Amino acid sequence: MLIRRVSKIMVILTILNYVSASKSKCIGKKYNIRPKEDNLKIMKRNISNLDYINFARQPTGGLLENTGETIRITSTYKSKYRPYIQKGPLGDEKYKFEFCYFHWLDKEWAKEAGLLPFELHTVFSNTRFGNYEEAARRNFGIVILVMKHAPTEPKYSNGYYEHLMDVQNPNDAYELEEEEAFALFTILELGNVFSVYIGKSTVPNTVSCNADVIWIDYDMVVLIMSHEVKYFKDLMAVGDRPMMNITIPTTAPTSPIYHSV
Repeated sequence: MLIRRVSKIMVILTILNYVSASKSKCIGKKYNIRPKEDNLKIMKRNISNLDYINFARQPTGGLLENTGETIRITSTYKSKYRPYIQKGPLGDEKYKFEFCYFHWLDKEWAKEAGLLPFELHTVFSNTRFGNYEEAARRNFGIVILVMKHAPTEPKYSNGYYEHLMDVQNPNDAYELEEEEAFALFTILELGNVFSVYIGKSTVPNTVSCNADVIWIDYDMVVLIMSHEVKYFKDLMAVGDRPMMNITIPTTAPTSPIYHSV
């Protein structure tokens, strides 16, 4: 029944020559993608733009949490103002905003690529399912948007980085009042150029390792200043170790990589 109901996505996946991968480990997508060395196909396609609905809407509140593995960012909205994405590579499907978290990259690879060793992942769940937990167990129930970061010279400061000082240690939590909470467009710089492919979840303590996840990886890079980078370096994980020393083993995407043109 689900396959019939999500016909547009299944058509897209057929076009993408989707092939299922091993279900044995929860090891996520691959970040240090080197097409020639890894024999990965990157294929250019004319992909229509996503619609970003309510991304400029101010939340009524929010929460930053140090989980011991990552910093998780959640926001609360009036139900009719909850952000969601649709169109583009998602076809007729609609995915609602759930939360953001930081993912830690291999430092050597990030340095070679001119990037900082972390990405912001923003998680959305298909509105066909009642909640995130149910969606995360289903193939294509989850979409994750990926934002990369790079250092820059002094520029305007983004206030939300400063709140990382309030959650430096495991189990720290900082509640954002309405005036402090951030609309998604204030923390995401998305653009219209991206890669889309199928992989597995990298959400810490994810509900399911088996479900296939739609990844949308943006070309645009978020530029942050040196003192903002220090906020990340000061974050501590369980075991009294820097959070930026965490690296999750990853595997190649389970479909070709399609890059929008």
